[in-house]
Amino acid sequence: MQSTYSRRRFIAQGLGLGGACLLPTLSRADNHEIRQLSLHSTHTGESLSVAYFQGNNYDSEALQQLNTLLRDHRQNATTKMDPALFDQLWQIQQLLEDDSSIEIISGYRTKKTNKLLRGRSNGVAKNSFHQKGKAIDFRLPDVPTKQIRNVAIHLKNGGVGYYPKSDFVHIDSGPIRTW
Repeated sequence: MQSTYSRRRFIAQGLGLGGACLLPTLSRADNHEIRQLSLHSTHTGESLSVAYFQGNNYDSEALQQLNTLLRDHRQNATTKMDPALFDQLWQIQQLLEDDSSIEIISGYRTKKTNKLLRGRSNGVAKNSFHQKGKAIDFRLPDVPTKQIRNVAIHLKNGGVGYYPKSDFVHIDSGPIRTW
């Protein structure tokens, strides 16, 4: 008897060779492609739903709105976030077939905020990619963080950190590595 698997179940069961075949269709741009994200900041309570990429171009106004939502809320400071992060979030949601609002734990951090957080936790890097606008800590409310981590690792788009006790995943657009 042959069983039918959903894409989510397939990915959750190990991301075999078949999962790699899905990646080219997700990264290939077509002239009508629209990439949209819905985000919710757990610290500020702010939410945003925006189409940040349309056709073959990033929407500069949408990117600015994302930069504002992902600001360092402690210092009320923004930076230009790396659009590759938004593509990573979008790809993760596509592979997981999840369209819920992404809960943002941390986006941009100033050096001052990063130093403050380093004093509270040994899990904060001195030269964190958050300070460069190249990292996001997040979770999807209906998806186990372990499953999110597995998909992010499989994409091989940068660093992936897994924090099960705090219930979030870190992605960045730096070198490929995991922790």
